[in-house]
Amino acid sequence: MPPKRKLSCSCRKHSEYCGGNEQSSYPVRRTDGYKIKKEVIGALISNGALSDRAMYLCEGCAQYAEKNMMTNKKRKLTELPTDINCKAVMDGIMRDKFTVEELSSIAKCLGSKISNSLSRDVYENKKIYGSDTFLEEFKLTEWLKNKNPVLVSFLEGIGGHCDQQLEIAKAVDACYYLANKQYVAPLSFFQNVLTYFLTGSKTAVKINSAGNPSGSYSTITNFLTNTEALQMPNKGDTFIFIDNNQVIERKWHVEADYKSKSSVITTRVNIVPDMQSDFQREDNFSPAVWRSPQVSTEEVNSIITDIRMEHDEFNRYRDTFINDILKKIMDGVAFEPNSGSERYTFIESGHSGERPLCSMGEPIIENPCSYESVEKVFDDILSTVSQSKRIWAIVGCDALPYTIGHRVLENVHSCPSCHHEFLTKAELVDHANTNKHDCDPKLCRKYKHIMLVPGLGHYEINMVKALFKLLWDVGLSRLAKMLGFCSPKAQLSCQNATDHHKSWQIIQIFLFSFSFELLQQYVHYARIQQEFPTADGYFQWIPHRPEMHRFLSDAVFGYCLALHVFRAGIRRNNSDAINVAKARFAPLFFGLSMPFYMETFFRDSVLRNKCPPELLNFLKKHESYSVSGNDCKGEGGDFVLESFNRNVKRLLPSGLPNEQGWIRACRNVERLAKVIKKK
Repeated sequence: MPPKRKLSCSCRKHSEYCGGNEQSSYPVRRTDGYKIKKEVIGALISNGALSDRAMYLCEGCAQYAEKNMMTNKKRKLTELPTDINCKAVMDGIMRDKFTVEELSSIAKCLGSKISNSLSRDVYENKKIYGSDTFLEEFKLTEWLKNKNPVLVSFLEGIGGHCDQQLEIAKAVDACYYLANKQYVAPLSFFQNVLTYFLTGSKTAVKINSAGNPSGSYSTITNFLTNTEALQMPNKGDTFIFIDNNQVIERKWHVEADYKSKSSVITTRVNIVPDMQSDFQREDNFSPAVWRSPQVSTEEVNSIITDIRMEHDEFNRYRDTFINDILKKIMDGVAFEPNSGSERYTFIESGHSGERPLCSMGEPIIENPCSYESVEKVFDDILSTVSQSKRIWAIVGCDALPYTIGHRVLENVHSCPSCHHEFLTKAELVDHANTNKHDCDPKLCRKYKHIMLVPGLGHYEINMVKALFKLLWDVGLSRLAKMLGFCSPKAQLSCQNATDHHKSWQIIQIFLFSFSFELLQQYVHYARIQQEFPTADGYFQWIPHRPEMHRFLSDAVFGYCLALHVFRAGIRRNNSDAINVAKARFAPLFFGLSMPFYMETFFRDSVLRNKCPPELLNFLKKHESYSVSGNDCKGEGGDFVLESFNRNVKRLLPSGLPNEQGWIRACRNVERLAKVIKKK
């Protein structure tokens, strides 16, 4: 084992300080240890005898420095010259003219000096943490300027970096809390609110609150409870989309004749796509003026003509799609990757470039799955619409409340004289004749100022379900096994299309793979015949193929492609593409006997036929909405609501929520979204 290296003193004047003895017998110590005073090391550094990076110093040099360099430093603060100025004090501090005890006394005196000022600031601003406008207007630089300048400067000196404003702000909050335990720092408070929002954990809030100015659990819950009812936006025409939101009880033990309990409400979102439009404040655009339950023969013929024209328009999309694939086959391209932003660019965008205003509406404690509950939902909507000084409303929903709602719109009447309600037109007429009341059935419809539109997101979900019903035995079952859905339960789940995102991807795989397979055979035939492959040539060739090929051709280039065009139309807010795809796909709803969507398609066609041209143009311009502003990421209003619903559920406490729990969650979704954006 080699001998240990003897440590040497790093002092530049070691021989002078140790009596000329270069090899002194004084023990050598580390400068970062406790054997040698820091003041001694500082004195040697100030006199140039020691580098600030030196690691070792002998006790002989240390004794010399303490005896000859620190004779004037061991004085009390009371012994400082009376004429000393600020610059001299700062120079003394920076040059280590003060002992640690003296610096500690200065620091303590400084803290005592500003303590009262900090406590006074806390008292004057004790409610700022609960302000909704604070976070919207918050600017870190301005906020620090309004804090105690002595404290901020002290912390800036510790940090030493101008880009550490957030860290300095948190340290400022901690100092204010030290001065006054009642202080709740806005930044820490909103951070704790966000923790509760993301975790729903009382324990997490308590951990954050321990020793921090972030507010207690009761402070957090009081902030979330003290809210006002949500209102509709004041400007612009508003689409109100509604959907049910539910939580099912989880029970951990068995019970005789047990049925799971659930808590269900109707949530709504207000979407204002154009702040300048004002149709809903004009009587002549209300559906009470132009809508009637009866559909004339002329209107039916007009709808049939429109559907035929839409089928012809779809054929143009189909031929373009086929010609594009034929070109790839001829060029030998097996796969051409498309990013998400380019996948739907074959459809022209109808987005205006401005993001729609989307806001959460007040929840309705009803499940809109019966006539009675739908009436209560409509009553609440009309009340809210009236408060916003609007005359009529546009309400979007999925197929069940849409079909029930239309029957309610047509059949529920109210007598203007006695305000009695009747479930049929005949009952109203009998009442009017018996009591001699003047009742015009058209004017007495209770919900005549509501116009219903279908939610495109749920419409797409059911298009996918219909395709799985049609094609499961044909090929989707085997495709699902290839994609990992092998067990009986996995196969059943896939067959029922329970996961819309995965089901959509499976249909996309089916569409493009079978398109290539069918057209590859046609290209082979065309080459033998020395013909140039085209879409027209393909449709002359396919009738002579086997029955299975003809069926697959109809399914792929009809229904599967209609779904693809429908999704592209929604993403790009292109009304023509959406309605062309709906018209092409509609026969499958009728063929598979899906009554809600059969009726939804027909009623929507009737409404668009009766609608005034100006209002119809407004509806076409705002079929879907891009919340992000990306013109390839539009979605139906019902799916905009779904994103709000997910956040609502994250705010609910554990267990089965009551009415107040739902209301509190809905009212705080947007407040906490602002916290997330600022975090």
